[in-house]
Amino acid sequence: MKRICVIWGILVTIIIPNIVFADGLQIGVTNNNGVYQLDYRNSDKKISFSEAKSKYNASDYFNLLIDNKMLYFYQGNEISEEEYNTGIDNDNTDERVKSYGEYGLRVHSTEDIISTIDELYSKRLNGEYHLVYSQEEYKTIDFEKINNYVTEHYFINKNTNIFKYSEYGIFIYPRFPFDYNEYDMIVSVSPIISLAEEEKLNVFMDTFKEEFVGKSDYEKILIAYTYITNTVKLLDEDSSNVSAYNALIDRNAGCIGEANAFSYIMDYLGIESYIANNAVFYEDSVISTHSFNVVKLNGNYYIVDLSIGGVDGLLIPNNQNIVFTNGIKISDQPYINSDVNISIDYDKYDKLVDNIKREVKQKESLDKKSDELKSVDFVSYLILIIILLVLTIVIILFTRRK
Repeated sequence: MKRICVIWGILVTIIIPNIVFADGLQIGVTNNNGVYQLDYRNSDKKISFSEAKSKYNASDYFNLLIDNKMLYFYQGNEISEEEYNTGIDNDNTDERVKSYGEYGLRVHSTEDIISTIDELYSKRLNGEYHLVYSQEEYKTIDFEKINNYVTEHYFINKNTNIFKYSEYGIFIYPRFPFDYNEYDMIVSVSPIISLAEEEKLNVFMDTFKEEFVGKSDYEKILIAYTYITNTVKLLDEDSSNVSAYNALIDRNAGCIGEANAFSYIMDYLGIESYIANNAVFYEDSVISTHSFNVVKLNGNYYIVDLSIGGVDGLLIPNNQNIVFTNGIKISDQPYINSDVNISIDYDKYDKLVDNIKREVKQKESLDKKSDELKSVDFVSYLILIIILLVLTIVIILFTRRK
């Protein structure tokens, strides 16, 4: 759509394409010793740029041709062509950010992108985020530096098949570089366990650690193995319950969840352990078919497979001849110790887990009520505004009739 706006002083009229001003807005141009400035008016009454913008949707950036010379303006003041192009570029970038909603994040530089990625991971914000930059900023960003940084801190080699808990139990870390183009970088963050869940898990462990006081490493491994196999309902391999929280608090988990729970406890107790998986590798994806643990005891490494149950999965040799990418060699013989008896107070931990679940539900209920109250407050505020508006119209009409 095209709208004719009145221009005075230098030009009589100008047709402004693609910018629609409300009826009555006039744009004038003044020339003060070679410095041009836009002058906004409504019915010959001078108004400020902020009023022109709020009432008539005047654009921050404006250009027009005067005496075969293109002039550029920002909020009514003359600027250079470079400043104009940069401003338009930034405005377009801001619009792209808005289009992604809460998953759009504005970044400006290499360091900005790195710190934003760090923040997303530190806060464990789940989702696919678009880190948006302008086209001018794109030319200055060092994507190789970013790739090297995230490779060192967050990426996992796609062929890796054995991990520490910190590498496998907190996030599903990417195995492939983040995609990017001249407009944005896409960063997918997939936390396995939230900060709130981790806090509750630590509450559980603060009590559960009493079971391990004065015990040998073998007894500690046996207690953890026995507790998990006797309290966790093992779900299908494709279950989304993959965290230590799912295993120890929800008590429903797949083999990955059980393996994470075991390594979480071992880390807490200072016993070296790993989470291993059988995986099928494709060009751009990795599918895990089964997860289990590797633990170190008396200088040797053994497999612990909680999904087997009984004692058959405890401290067993590498019967499948799996080659681990970190070079660990598994013992050829199982670890046998039939002289140890353990006793676990399951009722005590049943009550503890129930209390934790109850607290979680209470918080969820309070958060829901808080959101509902905010919604009600907004609706009430909207109704009040409508009532006041109607009353104002009625008063104006009544006054005019008098």
